[in-house]
Amino acid sequence: MLNTITSPLHSGRRTLYTVISGILFFAVLLAFRNVAFFSSDEGELFYKGFAMANGRLLYRDLVSQHMPFPYYLAALFASFGVHTAAGFRLCFYAVLALLWAVMFFRYAAAFSPLTAVLYPLLYCGLISTIENGNTILADQFQAVGCAILLFELLLFFRTRKVTPASCVYLSLGIYISLMSGFSSSFMIFAAGVTVLLIEITDAHRNHMGISSFIMAFLKKYLLLAVIVAAPLVLTLLYLKSQGLLAYLYQYAFRFNTEVYSKYYPNGYGSSFFAGLFAGVNPIANAVSFGGFSSQAILRIVSVGFAGCLLFDEFGRSASCKNTVFCEDAVSSEDTVSSGNAAVSGTLGGLPAAAGLLLFIIASATRGGFEFHGIPFLAVLAVSGSMVITKHLPDLRNWCGGKTLRRLALVLAVCAFFSSYLRLFPNIFIRSTTQYIRTDSDAYALDLLTDPLEEIGFTSYDHELLLQAGVLTATSFTGSTPWFWEWGRDRCLTELNEKMPRVYVYDSSLNVWNYKVSVYAPEIAQFLAEHYVNLKEFGHSIIYVRKDYYADACAILDDASFFRAEADGDAALPEVKNGGSFSEAFTVPADTEIAGVTLLLHIVDSADETAVLTLTLEDQTEGTSVILGEISLSDWQSGAAKSISFDRTALTAGHSCRLTFSVKGSDALRVIPAKGAATAGENFKAFIGDEQAAGNLALTISKARDRVILLAENS
Repeated sequence: MLNTITSPLHSGRRTLYTVISGILFFAVLLAFRNVAFFSSDEGELFYKGFAMANGRLLYRDLVSQHMPFPYYLAALFASFGVHTAAGFRLCFYAVLALLWAVMFFRYAAAFSPLTAVLYPLLYCGLISTIENGNTILADQFQAVGCAILLFELLLFFRTRKVTPASCVYLSLGIYISLMSGFSSSFMIFAAGVTVLLIEITDAHRNHMGISSFIMAFLKKYLLLAVIVAAPLVLTLLYLKSQGLLAYLYQYAFRFNTEVYSKYYPNGYGSSFFAGLFAGVNPIANAVSFGGFSSQAILRIVSVGFAGCLLFDEFGRSASCKNTVFCEDAVSSEDTVSSGNAAVSGTLGGLPAAAGLLLFIIASATRGGFEFHGIPFLAVLAVSGSMVITKHLPDLRNWCGGKTLRRLALVLAVCAFFSSYLRLFPNIFIRSTTQYIRTDSDAYALDLLTDPLEEIGFTSYDHELLLQAGVLTATSFTGSTPWFWEWGRDRCLTELNEKMPRVYVYDSSLNVWNYKVSVYAPEIAQFLAEHYVNLKEFGHSIIYVRKDYYADACAILDDASFFRAEADGDAALPEVKNGGSFSEAFTVPADTEIAGVTLLLHIVDSADETAVLTLTLEDQTEGTSVILGEISLSDWQSGAAKSISFDRTALTAGHSCRLTFSVKGSDALRVIPAKGAATAGENFKAFIGDEQAAGNLALTISKARDRVILLAENS
């Protein structure tokens, strides 16, 4: 059994195993879905994808210092209706699992099934130990590209071949990593230098002349150059056709090297080689003594994996007896001749080890054990998968019996995955990270704006934009000092031209000890001149234009009735087939209509025959009237449906109860909540409009991919 999983997979069922591995990897990633939302970086990615799906152009309308691949991926998901953080996470998990499955397909055959499975597992174990390491960031895709590059580099040490398959995988790795983060250029450079060193060493040992070497080198790598360049060139041509190529250069390169490098602690703007070796300090810090905590020990062990791989590749003897690829170097295909002597696949190990060391350092350019250092963690995961696969068969020689060996293995796994195992129950728990409370800023912003309305925005909380379904009025937001330094004039010009009705401004925003009130005082001055703060409603970060203030107050006054009646965090019951949920309220004076807000989350709406019934009970008089029934098939198909009742049904001062009841299959569950959940279909029911008279109509309509019951004048 051990030999089976540590030997290359040549089974005809490789495709089946690949599919199974993809499902496994997706399930493993689900453990991260309920981790706290990283509203600054993760939210910025999701919001810009949402904005791009609604007509905004990256870089021109949505300024970013990052490379485009993750944004276009998010835009693709948003174009299919994804608009919540939980939804985006699930989609990105699916893509990551797919990429890991594609890697399994190749590397299970090239190395072993254990190696191909261990890499994603070790990677998940490592990212779960760092803050925000398990959120969806561009660094995650850099890590995938980095891992592919390293696996291909190790495979090249073994075979010295550049096959069509290796060309395709190298193209994939280079494209994903480079189009996700410009800092990947350091890793790509390191990999290229490593290959060049090995080829020069091989040529020297074969006494090859310079001209012969150049011709052989070009012939060998021409196909690789074409396949790698093709997707990159096509992407650049597309950006050029959209008029975005100059913006890409301006923000992803010039801005990062000229402006951002002044703020980022590990800035790499001084020179290319300063950036290439910027990873030395993060790696040194990772292995410095940090006590005997489990996390400190795990870091040292993880870096030790990379050290072991380097040691193996160096080749402790001329015969390559202890190298990782020793077993495969003996075949004639994997051996390079030097005169009459056979030279091992690692050529003594020095060029390979030196190149690997450079690659490892380059992967830590933006950090070590932090979320921007995720590519470095990917290198450690690849190293661990290779080293464990290599030395696992020796475990039986280290331990005396099967029981002891199994115990040692279990303890090692538990130690390495201790942080991940704490998250493991999330695999079976529905996402709860996106509920919108009726007293939240997101709820107020949703009430105060129209779908896709442009608002002013200076905050790190991009989740507000997703929850309210709005767009930013400016291409720069002033949410970071480096962007404000670069785009202050443009941002102020756009604000004065558009004068958005609503502005979200977080006066407490502090980015790396840079306070927004200090680096961008112009925003506060602009708000003081044209806007009014809504802090009296508990929304201190929301400002409305002075001419919109009266209307905004009326909207929030109407919405506050139910919030006062249903204050608190008590869990509300699920309403299953045959059940109901109700809220009591007192009808105010005749001068206004009662305001009641119920927020329901339909967990499973597969049964289109299910019906929600809305009933109004006057408890003072002991009467009850069915206001109407709502068939799920009506709003699932987008058809309009209204429930109307006469204003006289509400009597001032009477105690009333509004009840939602469910009739359908057991598959239907409706959860009343303090806010609209992200998964499944959501809708809000309003009864009340201070200006309304006569009949009220509850009308179902499709808006922002949510079903909303709106109170309207009849």
